[in-house]
Amino acid sequence: MGNYKSRPSQTCTDEWKKKVGESYSVIIEKLEDDLQLKDSELVDLKLAFSCDEAFQKVNLSYRTEKGLSLLHLCCVCGGNKDHIRTLMLKGLRPSRLSRNGFTALHLAAYKDDAELVTALLHGGSDVQQLGYGALTALHVATLAGHHEVRAGLLFCFKCKEKVLTELEFSLQHLHIHNFAMFYIRLQISCCNMEPMSVFRMLCFSHHCILLLITETSR
Repeated sequence: MGNYKSRPSQTCTDEWKKKVGESYSVIIEKLEDDLQLKDSELVDLKLAFSCDEAFQKVNLSYRTEKGLSLLHLCCVCGGNKDHIRTLMLKGLRPSRLSRNGFTALHLAAYKDDAELVTALLHGGSDVQQLGYGALTALHVATLAGHHEVRAGLLFCFKCKEKVLTELEFSLQHLHIHNFAMFYIRLQISCCNMEPMSVFRMLCFSHHCILLLITETSR
């Protein structure tokens, strides 16, 4: 087994896991930043998306300081599929990125709004469009753990017959990251548990991760 004391306190794997975790945190921070609006903006926008008369008067070229278009804002301020359809028919491009690097489809996926995701796709949003970090909306839904939205986006990818190995691998990676966060919390909660109880929980955890790998490799 070698000299235990001579082993490094932190392995390359530990360092890699730390860096991956930090990169995911940055993605979440940027998504959350796009959802944060000034109070003055929020009041007017919520009114616009809750009143048909006010919505008809909105300036289609309106952008926030963070580069969010009305399509982005529809996903943030309680808009619905009719708003999405109207805005896209009037020429708003679903491919526009915010300054943080996300489309309206990315934000709808992160917000777990299946109705808006469907409306954007039907209106012509590209399910394969890359945003910040070369992530698609499918990656975002997977990272956030939104399974219904993820299933719908994955179906669109498969319909295009262009589900690449790299995409499948990265989705599997995100699944395992979500599981790892659960596993860390589990370890903390197990500190005061009986040894046999901890063993059973770890066996269950191992079974879960095998299921995740199997699902994403189909």
